[in-house]
Amino acid sequence: MATLPRRLAIRHAAPGTTTVIPAPGEIGPIGCAMSWHPRLDDDAAQRWLRDTITTTTR
Repeated sequence: MATLPRRLAIRHAAPGTTTVIPAPGEIGPIGCAMSWHPRLDDDAAQRWLRDTITTTTR
């Protein structure tokens, strides 16, 4: 069982094996977390990626 965006679930569903149904209304907000090795804290590319993910998922 997984909660995914509908288009993604339908696109990757295995015909005859996977059933896509609407999520119940009481699910509420879904959290998101990121983790990385501390040596990458000051890496410019990693910082850009984390900032981009944070900005686009708000």
